[in-house]
Amino acid sequence: MHADKNRWEKRSFSRSISELNRIFDYLDELLEDLELDDRSLFEIKVSVEELFSNVIKYNRDADSPVEIGFNLDGERLRIQLSSHENKPFDITKTEEVDFDDYIEQGRVGGLGIQIVKKMMDHVDFNHHQGLSTITLTKYLSGKPDANN
Repeated sequence: MHADKNRWEKRSFSRSISELNRIFDYLDELLEDLELDDRSLFEIKVSVEELFSNVIKYNRDADSPVEIGFNLDGERLRIQLSSHENKPFDITKTEEVDFDDYIEQGRVGGLGIQIVKKMMDHVDFNHHQGLSTITLTKYLSGKPDANN
């Protein structure tokens, strides 16, 4: 991946869980030169998988592809998932989960977005004219520099 803050590498995927293998191949292709540690690579893949799965699961009526884009600006890696959605869902507005309460209540599932928020350094959502875009930011050095 080229370090050009204005250049995005993008690819479209159909709304099907069977696309996950293609998505993982795409991630491997783009991230191989970055020499990421195993944990960062895992966090990126899990986050993309979770959000892609949610886009499909919660917008079953939509039929347009999901576009996944990557941008590297210095130590800041940004990943975008964009799709036309009938029912936009702003993941940044989900409440934090009290894990003790969650376990005490015997709840199961529904933690994917919380996990993504914990693994990524920043999560942003935008919806404009039917297009929802989730942007994930991961600082490769582990912490943001003062300018970002």
